[in-house]
Amino acid sequence: LPPSRALAARLALARDTVEQTYARLEAEGFISRTVGRGSFVRYRCDTLLGRELLATATGQEARLAERELSDRGRALLAV
Repeated sequence: LPPSRALAARLALARDTVEQTYARLEAEGFISRTVGRGSFVRYRCDTLLGRELLATATGQEARLAERELSDRGRALLAV
Protein backbone atom coordinates (compact mmCIF):
# COMPACT_ATOMS: atom_id res chain seq x y z
CA LEU A 1 0.00 0.00 0.00
CA PRO A 2 1.19 3.56 -0.52
CA PRO A 3 2.71 5.40 2.44
CA SER A 4 0.10 7.26 4.50
CA ARG A 5 1.54 10.69 3.64
CA ALA A 6 1.44 9.99 -0.08
CA LEU A 7 -2.08 8.56 0.01
CA ALA A 8 -3.37 11.45 2.15
CA ALA A 9 -1.92 14.00 -0.28
CA ARG A 10 -3.27 12.15 -3.31
CA LEU A 11 -6.77 11.91 -1.85
CA ALA A 12 -6.67 15.38 -0.24
CA LEU A 13 -7.31 13.92 3.22
CA ALA A 14 -5.71 14.47 6.57
CA ARG A 15 -2.88 12.03 7.21
CA ASP A 16 -4.55 11.06 10.50
CA THR A 17 -7.58 9.83 8.54
CA VAL A 18 -5.39 7.53 6.46
CA GLU A 19 -3.48 6.36 9.55
CA GLN A 20 -6.73 5.52 11.35
CA THR A 21 -7.95 3.61 8.31
CA TYR A 22 -4.70 1.65 8.03
CA ALA A 23 -4.83 0.91 11.78
CA ARG A 24 -8.38 -0.40 11.47
CA LEU A 25 -7.48 -2.59 8.49
CA GLU A 26 -4.55 -3.98 10.47
CA ALA A 27 -6.70 -4.61 13.56
CA GLU A 28 -9.21 -6.50 11.43
CA GLY A 29 -6.45 -8.60 9.88
CA PHE A 30 -6.63 -7.30 6.32
CA ILE A 31 -3.16 -5.72 6.20
CA SER A 32 0.14 -6.06 8.03
CA ARG A 33 2.32 -3.07 8.84
CA THR A 34 6.00 -2.82 9.73
CA VAL A 35 7.69 0.44 10.64
CA GLY A 36 10.29 1.28 8.01
CA ARG A 37 9.08 -1.46 5.67
CA GLY A 38 5.53 -0.50 4.78
CA SER A 39 1.97 -1.74 4.77
CA PHE A 40 0.99 -4.84 2.84
CA VAL A 41 -2.31 -6.52 2.05
CA ARG A 42 -2.44 -9.94 3.67
CA TYR A 43 -2.84 -12.87 1.33
CA ARG A 44 -5.84 -14.20 3.20
CA CYS A 45 -7.69 -13.01 6.27
CA ASP A 46 -7.89 -15.91 8.70
CA THR A 47 -10.14 -14.19 11.19
CA LEU A 48 -13.42 -13.27 9.58
CA LEU A 49 -15.86 -12.37 12.32
CA GLY A 50 -18.82 -13.99 10.60
CA ARG A 51 -16.99 -17.31 10.30
CA GLU A 52 -16.57 -17.54 14.09
CA LEU A 53 -20.15 -16.50 14.70
CA LEU A 54 -21.50 -19.13 12.32
CA ALA A 55 -19.17 -21.79 13.74
CA THR A 56 -20.68 -21.30 17.21
CA ALA A 57 -24.27 -20.89 16.01
CA THR A 58 -26.64 -23.83 15.90
CA GLY A 59 -29.31 -24.69 13.34
CA GLN A 60 -31.84 -21.83 13.31
CA GLU A 61 -29.28 -19.26 14.58
CA ALA A 62 -26.88 -20.10 11.74
CA ARG A 63 -29.63 -19.80 9.13
CA LEU A 64 -30.68 -16.40 10.54
CA ALA A 65 -27.08 -15.17 10.61
CA GLU A 66 -26.48 -16.30 7.02
CA ARG A 67 -29.70 -14.67 5.84
CA GLU A 68 -28.53 -11.30 7.21
CA LEU A 69 -25.32 -11.43 5.12
CA SER A 70 -25.08 -9.95 1.66
CA ASP A 71 -24.16 -12.18 -1.28
CA ARG A 72 -20.60 -10.87 -0.97
CA GLY A 73 -20.54 -11.69 2.75
CA ARG A 74 -21.67 -15.28 2.09
CA ALA A 75 -19.03 -15.63 -0.64
CA LEU A 76 -16.31 -14.47 1.76
CA LEU A 77 -17.39 -16.99 4.38
CA ALA A 78 -17.30 -19.79 1.80
CA VAL A 79 -13.57 -19.21 1.16
